[in-house]
Amino acid sequence: MPAPHSEEFRRRAEELARLREKPIATIARDLQISESCLRRWMAQADVDEGHKPGLTGDERAELVRLRRENRVQAMETWILDLLEEGLSPDEIVGRIQIGDQTTLLNATGVHLLSGHVGKGQQFDWVFILGAEEGNLPFFKAQDAAAITEEARIFGVMLSRARHGVLVTFSQVVPTLKGADMLRERSRFWTALDAASPLDRKGIIQWIKTAPWNDLRLS
Repeated sequence: MPAPHSEEFRRRAEELARLREKPIATIARDLQISESCLRRWMAQADVDEGHKPGLTGDERAELVRLRRENRVQAMETWILDLLEEGLSPDEIVGRIQIGDQTTLLNATGVHLLSGHVGKGQQFDWVFILGAEEGNLPFFKAQDAAAITEEARIFGVMLSRARHGVLVTFSQVVPTLKGADMLRERSRFWTALDAASPLDRKGIIQWIKTAPWNDLRLS
């Protein structure tokens, strides 16, 4: 993942764009950033300065912090529930598995794997996380051939599911240095949109009404 730009760099880039002495696309190219990135910075600055409605940078940071805390609390609750059921710590760790091509197919539990490892496997449900630009396709995929290969891998991940696929993306992700980075959903989402996927509310409603007994037997 590329290193995040400093606040001073972002502020200067926004100032240059607002002068309108050059097209925004040209300024972005001169600064070696994408035009969409520069426009996101400008939009966020408008919100921070009160010119447009939306979450300010500080509010986004607070939202990210709360989401992290919620994930940790959910994990702790899950572990405590299993302990109350009588499972040992080793058994709980065994519920999360990282396997290889020879063990994943028949092993039970949750499997954490990449799209490459998933080739040739089949699972009841597939959860694809991080469907954002820079991650899917990977930021190092610069030419048409590389993008096509990333799309092929995405297709492989989608085809691994027997019952259903949940694809997620985040608007804000933490960098390795702890800073928050704004992200855009993957360009591959357009292919999913063509299939009329369920949104968050639709997924929740489907989960409530799904014929789970039939699915377990299928």
